[in-house]
Amino acid sequence: MEGVTKKGSSNKQKTDDYTRLTNLNSLVSFLGGNISCVESEQLNVALAFLRSNNLEPEMPPRSFEHCVSQVVRFHHPSKIHFNFAHWDARRGEVDPLWLRVTVIEKLSQLGDNPSVLLIVSGLRNALLHAGRRWTRRREKTYREAIRMIELLAARQANPEQKLSVLFI
Repeated sequence: MEGVTKKGSSNKQKTDDYTRLTNLNSLVSFLGGNISCVESEQLNVALAFLRSNNLEPEMPPRSFEHCVSQVVRFHHPSKIHFNFAHWDARRGEVDPLWLRVTVIEKLSQLGDNPSVLLIVSGLRNALLHAGRRWTRRREKTYREAIRMIELLAARQANPEQKLSVLFI
């Protein structure tokens, strides 16, 4: 029956890698990419096709990293004026000390381009350990991690650069 859930279950859909890529496509298009809405929608159709042919919610790490790169380069093909770095938090340590080190490392990869983008994916999943529920405490930790990343990025950014930080 639709609309009926068992105790402890949720109607909320879990975010998979294809949803992350679709969200990234939409967000990067708002950052002033070089493509039209029609082309962005065509990329969404291609991602939907990929999803329909893969039953796994998570892509292999190298495939996901490649797809993130392709989505960004679809919008910003030139590295002369734009650069980006991606951190998939599911593949690393999210303890505040290691989070800080990782973010600084990713920001150092961006160089002196006029526009730079830091993409953080899977942070929520990294904080939600296997089989556990999302709690108020985890939500607070998640919000604190986002705030820490934003503040760190703002401090590390060159004042001459346009820096964007996306969480997918």
